[in-house]
Amino acid sequence: MCAKPTRLIVRPSMESAALKLLGSGPCPDGETNEWTGTADLIVMPYLAASR
Repeated sequence: MCAKPTRLIVRPSMESAALKLLGSGPCPDGETNEWTGTADLIVMPYLAASR
């Protein structure tokens, strides 16, 4: 069985980092971002209250 994740679920404070990870912009070192478009971003506010 080979499962391929299609969603990245994050708390609100991690949204910016997740957008950078999944975005199409170039990496700071000029390399191609291999994670571009590989998952849908889902921001879950209730994760912020979890510990």
